[in-house]
Amino acid sequence: MIAAQTPAEISVCSEQEARCIADDMHVPVPDTVPLETLIECTAVAAECALTALNADSLTTCTWSLAQCIDGVIQDGLSCLDRW
Repeated sequence: MIAAQTPAEISVCSEQEARCIADDMHVPVPDTVPLETLIECTAVAAECALTALNADSLTTCTWSLAQCIDGVIQDGLSCLDRW
């Protein structure tokens, strides 16, 4: 694996990781979601998923991610505002 060398490369890696998390959780992410918001939403969801004790907890993490993404699209609130 080659490390990112520039801020632009770091942004690309961050977006890829965030989209990977959303894809794994089966949460669609439109291209219109700002990168910073996408990263915030998926970071919270990833932490939630890593500490989930059972399938119901994981489902709640997935629902929360979907709500965070959806809320950003619908009302322009940041993920931190939504949480």
